[in-house]
Amino acid sequence: MPVIAPNRRSEAEARLADALAHLKRTADGVQFLSHAEFLLSAGMLLAQLHLAEGITNRESEELVSRTLIAMCRAQEHTLAQFEARLQRSQTEKLKLPKKIFHLLATIRANRHFLSKNKDFLSVKIDGVQVRLAKDFPKKANIDALKVGDHKIDMRSSLPYVPVWATVKARSELEAADRCMAAIKATLGCVNLMLNHGSERHHSGRQLPKNRVRLVGDQVVFRADWSCFQDYFFYEDESERPERWPTDLDEALKDRREPLIDALAKLNDRVFGKLLIEAMQDYHEALSHVDSALVHVRLWGLLERLTNTHLEESKVTVRRATFLSTRTELRRTRLRHAAEARH
Repeated sequence: MPVIAPNRRSEAEARLADALAHLKRTADGVQFLSHAEFLLSAGMLLAQLHLAEGITNRESEELVSRTLIAMCRAQEHTLAQFEARLQRSQTEKLKLPKKIFHLLATIRANRHFLSKNKDFLSVKIDGVQVRLAKDFPKKANIDALKVGDHKIDMRSSLPYVPVWATVKARSELEAADRCMAAIKATLGCVNLMLNHGSERHHSGRQLPKNRVRLVGDQVVFRADWSCFQDYFFYEDESERPERWPTDLDEALKDRREPLIDALAKLNDRVFGKLLIEAMQDYHEALSHVDSALVHVRLWGLLERLTNTHLEESKVTVRRATFLSTRTELRRTRLRHAAEARH
């Protein structure tokens, strides 16, 4: 989880204390549900000071939600009780044994080249094995995937390339977070190699800059490829269908080695986590069509990489260009970007 500055502890405590005090005055199930979003946001802010590094965002939301529900049932309303319950829940979570999980997804791209390649790409990122492959795993009976009355058809978005990730995790929540982070970091590196040239348009409409994006459902499986019947999530980044989907083999034939080198750097002991988050954010930002939103997200990424999110934009510009061979040109461009951002 990201760590907030210690000087924000008082703000986090004050927000949660106000929420708990209000809950104490109107402590019943209906009132809890009506204020659940505010309670959760206040609890999440304070939880960032307490939860261990290994707890993912999705897991932290689950822990905070369960802690607040337990406090409501026990009529507990103090910060000390919240922190004690949260610590106990975290300790229990970290003691769970790790199991193998798979997350299966698809990306929109041509796959003609895969007739001669079993795996187009296989890379390990932060303990997660990511594969772009010829076809879906044989053990995953994807034609029978169904959650309740919802039929999951992973073959509906032709043309597609299957992508799946395998990881050891304590729960399907942790597995989903880590697998999606690794997949998006991988796609971020792929798109970094492809995102050159002018803006992309189709029939006069602007397209997302990313040429390779997730499409359809992402499903979590157990080690034996049996599906969690109550767990899948939907994250479709293909905002409009591509008329000419990318042929990965053709597009990356001269960039395969640089791509492998870039992916290898994501496992750097010192900067690996920062680079994974950067590539993930880069991929997510450029999967949007709204240019203003893309601009805001990319500038935020630049601030994170230069550690200047609390500084003026001129500091961001200076740090971002200090190694450039064309310093003045790049500084001028970034100054214009900063003005547009603010």
